Amino acid sequence: MSTTWAFSIDGHCAEVHDHFSGTTGLFDLTMNAIKYLHELEIKHWTTIIKDC
Repeated sequence: MSTTWAFSIDGHCAEVHDHFSGTTGLFDLTMNAIKYLHELEIKHWTTIIKDC
């Protein structure tokens, strides 16, 4: 069984991402999850949205 994770980063920094998501701390949580999956060599996709 294969599992793939997908993440979306909404902006270039925590302030922008957290504002768009409406959740304080979500940028850091997301970045930590991406780093963890990378360490475990688990496939993941990341989309980064350029802020306006």
